Amino acid sequence: QRMEQMLSAFQCDLSSISSEIRTLQEQSVAMNLRLKNRRAVRLQLGQLLDELVVPAAMISTILEAPVTEPEFLEQLQELNGKINSVKEQAFRETVACADVQHVLEKLKIKAVTKIREFVLQKIYSFRKPMTNYQIPQNALLKYRFFYQFLLGNERTVAQELREQYVDTMSKIYLSYFKSYTSRLMKIQYEEVAEKDDLMGVEDTAKKDILGLCVGMMRMGRVRGGDWGHLVITLTPVIARVYWDTLLEILWPRFEHILELNIQSIQSTDPQKLGFLDTRPHYITRRYAEFSSAIVSINQTFPNEKTHALLGQLQVEVENFVLRVAAEFSSRKEQLIFLINNYDMMLGVLMERAVEESKEVEGFQQLLSARTQEFIEEILSPPFGGMIAFVKEAEALLEKGQLERLRGEEGK
Repeated sequence: QRMEQMLSAFQCDLSSISSEIRTLQEQSVAMNLRLKNRRAVRLQLGQLLDELVVPAAMISTILEAPVTEPEFLEQLQELNGKINSVKEQAFRETVACADVQHVLEKLKIKAVTKIREFVLQKIYSFRKPMTNYQIPQNALLKYRFFYQFLLGNERTVAQELREQYVDTMSKIYLSYFKSYTSRLMKIQYEEVAEKDDLMGVEDTAKKDILGLCVGMMRMGRVRGGDWGHLVITLTPVIARVYWDTLLEILWPRFEHILELNIQSIQSTDPQKLGFLDTRPHYITRRYAEFSSAIVSINQTFPNEKTHALLGQLQVEVENFVLRVAAEFSSRKEQLIFLINNYDMMLGVLMERAVEESKEVEGFQQLLSARTQEFIEEILSPPFGGMIAFVKEAEALLEKGQLERLRGEEGK
């Protein structure tokens, strides 16, 4: 009986412990749930507080720091983020937004005012005479976020700044293009070329500079001088578009005129050119002036088709010179005419083109060959036998036939 009582008491104790364990388990689950909920609320509440609270550093920086300071730009970005966050929370009817909206509004007004004054000052600096506006313009690129801030928070001010900038730059570009065109118009020449001014046309013999030569030299002056000034003052994109468009308009016409000049040289009949003497011919003078101008430009702006046309033109001029030389009765006069023309063309080309150019090299070879032939022509009557012997001896030496050369000495 006593044992039974002990077992009953032990069973009651076990039941009590089991009940307490279940109670503790339920309490633990409830506590974990409350902790999880509190953590979730704390995270969301902390994020909300971070978005809504306006730090003292932001207030002092926006109010007092110059807009050029890195801290101002950093705090402006933070301010922009808080303004957007408050707008979002206000849409969700968050009551706490009312506590900070007036502070953010005042900071926004102050930031907009300072940004507007700064940007307008930069834009007005473009209007000063002889100003290289690209320097302040590039400086504005560092503060591109200012305009983004205005677009998002004060579109009327952003529109005002945009209109001021467009108006100022439009006037600047207009003044530069007016200056550019006026300088182009001042490039005048005593004789203006016409459509029939080709190298091989007889009635234009008085003109020293061909129409196309004038035009291309004008392009060269514009590209190197006035155009260079315009490129400095324009943005690279606008300058590139302008120059490419100009080339698209002029280049086909330029190539067509080159082809016409080639045809005019090819069809020139020396017998119809009137009296001929051994001095440089006016057509070769035209070619020299023309070719030197085109060669100098083509060296700066290489073009394969232009290079090929220049080569074809040179061949036709060389053939023309030979045709004219054939009109002289004596070989001596022919050589003098060839030497004078080659020397003149070579001199003009070397003044304006590099010595390594194909044209210069070609005429150097022709001049050297005809000069050597002229020397032999002059020395042949008194020293013909000696010259023939020297040539024969040189040929034998080159072939290594020394014994045969000694045999010739005996004769």
